[in-house]
Amino acid sequence: MKNKIISLRIFLWGLLLISLFWFAWMKIIPTGQVSYQADSFGDNFFIGKLNPEERIASQNIIIGDPVYFSLYTPRRFDKAKIKIQYKNEPQRNLVELGVMVGDKNWGYRLEPLENKILDNLSSDWDKLTEGDLTLWQRDKKYNNIKTFKEDLPNREKIALYNTKINDEYLLEDYQANGSIKNLQTPIRGRYSFYTYIKDENLNWDFNFVDLNKNKNSDEVDIDLYYGDQLIQSWHLEDDGNVFDNGQKSEERGLKLDLANLPEGVYKIEVRANDDIVTKNISTIQSKLAFYGTLHLAKTKMDNKFTLFTDAQEVAVKTISPDSLQKIYIDNQVLNLEETYKQFSTRINSADISEINFAKDSLIIATDGVLAFSRSELINPNFKKVNDNLNFDNIDYILANYTANKSLDRGKLATIELNLADAYREKGRYGFIISIPGLEPHQGEKFEINNIQINLSGKSLLNKIKEIF
Repeated sequence: MKNKIISLRIFLWGLLLISLFWFAWMKIIPTGQVSYQADSFGDNFFIGKLNPEERIASQNIIIGDPVYFSLYTPRRFDKAKIKIQYKNEPQRNLVELGVMVGDKNWGYRLEPLENKILDNLSSDWDKLTEGDLTLWQRDKKYNNIKTFKEDLPNREKIALYNTKINDEYLLEDYQANGSIKNLQTPIRGRYSFYTYIKDENLNWDFNFVDLNKNKNSDEVDIDLYYGDQLIQSWHLEDDGNVFDNGQKSEERGLKLDLANLPEGVYKIEVRANDDIVTKNISTIQSKLAFYGTLHLAKTKMDNKFTLFTDAQEVAVKTISPDSLQKIYIDNQVLNLEETYKQFSTRINSADISEINFAKDSLIIATDGVLAFSRSELINPNFKKVNDNLNFDNIDYILANYTANKSLDRGKLATIELNLADAYREKGRYGFIISIPGLEPHQGEKFEINNIQINLSGKSLLNKIKEIF
């Protein structure tokens, strides 16, 4: 009897030690590699559910764009290799998956799952593949991609997808004028724009007001980029009121003044939450073109507004019932008839278009740039391969893209994501699945049959070597 008790104790202690070892192993993952797989989102502890609910028909079927899911990991990793089996019915042209990067900015870095525009590109185009890059030419001129990059044709003839070309963008007829201009249309939250410098200082003055409608600290950060290189950053602390009492702060400013900068295009990113309103921007620069999303703050002004754009698509949303209106884009009408819903339209123009509206408190997004004056427009970007691309003027396409594999039950796509700068909160990474044009209640769907996420990072041995 005594021996049986001792044996039972040894067994229980052994079981406890094995359990502790297993939990420690799963927490540390000393090999630096782990894999998670699910046939249905939400059935797996690690791979979270798809959301929001109104854009999914089930935990495997997506009916609206975009959708999100999270991945729990016991530690940070450097890379994620994701394999997805899916059905795209009927065929949407673009399907992309990305990971959330940064901290407070909710930005996603996207990689392609499928691009039917490239898959269906006419066989009349010459196709040249080197490594990860593929060059399509309407009429063959280049024998390799290196020669293409070194001797670029007219940039208006080029479209890119999931890649960049480091081509210096210079304006031959640009002249600095030195006179100060003011933009007094209030802008809410975060925004980004391009400007141009030649034989002049970079000189910008920003005045901000904190609405204090939300809790927590409301800080402002401004980053200046030349190409993809960060040149300098500026920071404005919170006004000291971290409550949601609605007491507006006094106007506070940040001044950017740099000399001896090389000629070229510069990017300025103003990073702030929606409690911050930019009341005024003054500058001596001639170019001011917004890209991404521009949120025009609500004011008491009863005025007519005009924006200029080179975009092929414009999307507008408002959260204010007072701002419902008809927006006129050239000879087209965009009827903004419901709050919290995005309305969009294609622009059938190869020239600069005018956007006219009577009320502010609008969130405007385009696939090009926006300016408050035609002369301020500047867009250093190449055209992108998407649903809005006009192929009539395109002769060359350069893309980092590989067509996926066809299976009996759909298709299989494999992508790799860099997690080194990915945002991770409470042990979870955030992911997005983007399918432009997919909207609920239109009978279209995107079905995911299986997802496998293989993570890799530093092993325990490598970490120990780094310490010593």
